[in-house]
Amino acid sequence: MSLSRTYLVIRSQIMPDMIPLLLAALLATRFSGPALVSAHGGLANYTVGDVWYPGYDPNSPLGPLQLSQIGIPQRSYSSIDPLFSPTSPFLACNTPGLSPPNSPQHYISLAPGSKLTAIYYYWLHPVGPMSVWLSAPCPNDDCTAVKLEEVRWFKIWEAGLLSGPNLAEGMWFQKQFQNIKWDGDAYGENRWEVVIPRGVKEGRYIVRHEILSLHVAGRPQWYVECGHLDLRRGTTKGERVKVGGGKGEVGIKGEEEGEGEGEGEGEGVLPPEEYWVRFPGAYREDDPDIFIDVYSEENANRTVSGEFFIAGITETVGEADPDIE
Repeated sequence: MSLSRTYLVIRSQIMPDMIPLLLAALLATRFSGPALVSAHGGLANYTVGDVWYPGYDPNSPLGPLQLSQIGIPQRSYSSIDPLFSPTSPFLACNTPGLSPPNSPQHYISLAPGSKLTAIYYYWLHPVGPMSVWLSAPCPNDDCTAVKLEEVRWFKIWEAGLLSGPNLAEGMWFQKQFQNIKWDGDAYGENRWEVVIPRGVKEGRYIVRHEILSLHVAGRPQWYVECGHLDLRRGTTKGERVKVGGGKGEVGIKGEEEGEGEGEGEGEGVLPPEEYWVRFPGAYREDDPDIFIDVYSEENANRTVSGEFFIAGITETVGEADPDIE
């Protein structure tokens, strides 16, 4: 798993029409109580190479108006608090999971085989797995019209217990995640890098980041956020383009370097039927690996692999493209 540094360029990418929105958000943070960084943490924005895609801010006084006014690709979530039930109707994309508009500037544009980085505010919890999922390709290239409870998902990445003597004392990726900082800043936000499998079919998808925290006995906590992707071969980390009507550069356009051998437009694969799940539905209320006390004497010497949750399918849809960074 590659954890190489990703350099971000964002200072020059703020659009003029975003300035009053940013001021409003700053004022709200100053006068309305604790900011995101003082609690669990949440997905703040996405990056592809040095291109920044702004995320949804649940503390902003603008609320859902952010979805259309800032041009973000992320679905809305009302707070950074977790979901506690595997049967929650919001387990797919958090509460309420409202969609941004179906226009190109509201999709993260990248090629299969590229790195997608999710930037999180300060993360506190050390125990439990993390995973990344893709939806089935959105019908008619419109991810705004899907019913989230009916969407099917497949896993493209996961990490659980990496090493250590047992569940409580071992090194989980979730703990390691606390030290993977934005641009090496010891006090900066956490970054989560994932490679979109090279062999996956082209199209528009919903990407789902999930952190499952198990630090409270018998009370699992789900932290999920979703964003919209536009996966096309020939799209690279090349020329940045303007989105949202401003002068900033917060989108990406490929350099049209060709399709690659055997990979014409629209080609690619999806995993076989046994790898698909729905949310809710992927987890059971009686699953002992989820409703667990990792600190109990019973589990003191128990070890689990990094894939004791639903198996990933990276090998099915292809590995990372070494030519795309």
